Amino acid sequence: MKLRIRGNTLRYRLTQGEVAALAEGRAVAEEVNFGNGLFTYEILPEDGASGLDARASAWRISVVVPGATARQWNASDDVGLSAETSSGIKLLVEKDFACLKPRAGEDDADAFPNPGTC
Repeated sequence: MKLRIRGNTLRYRLTQGEVAALAEGRAVAEEVNFGNGLFTYEILPEDGASGLDARASAWRISVVVPGATARQWNASDDVGLSAETSSGIKLLVEKDFACLKPRAGEDDADAFPNPGTC
C-alpha cells in the first residue's frame, strides 16, 4: 500500500491482494519506523460505516471503508473510491496499477494490470 499526502488530501493505492483483503473484512496496514515511534497508516473495513471516513491519532492515520463498498469495489473494474470528510479532508483510495515502464526498486508483482498496456 502506498500513501500520498498533499495538503488536505490523503491518497492510498492498494495492490490486488490488499483490495481482496478489504473485501474479506481484513484491515490493511503499513508501518514506518522513525526510531522514536512507529507511524501506522491503515484502511479498515467496517460493516457499520456509512461512508469513507478518516481518523487520526498520534502516529496513526486510519481510513474507514464500509464493508459492502469494499466487497463491491473488489468485484468491479472501478479504479477507486473517493469522499470528503466533514472536516474537509479529501480521501482517495485507488487500485495500484503496474508502471508502464519498469523502474528499479519498484515491485509491481501484485499491482493491477495497467489499462494503458492491455
